Amino acid sequence: MKEQSTEALIVQNPKLFFPGSYAVKQLVQKIKSAAREFAANDPEFLGMIEKAMEGEARTVARRFAGKQN
Repeated sequence: MKEQSTEALIVQNPKLFFPGSYAVKQLVQKIKSAAREFAANDPEFLGMIEKAMEGEARTVARRFAGKQN
């Protein structure tokens, strides 16, 4: 099998390297869920994670305010 450059692979398979926004949103949700599960037995740590996620949600809301998909 002939080896291909990374550039050639990206050009031929863009979805493998640049997933759509829906795929990224799903991945972010899985990461957030895993973080909550990881911190479930530590209320203080869970609170820190929740606070960080709330801050991130506010930032995203401001960034995309007025924009529609």
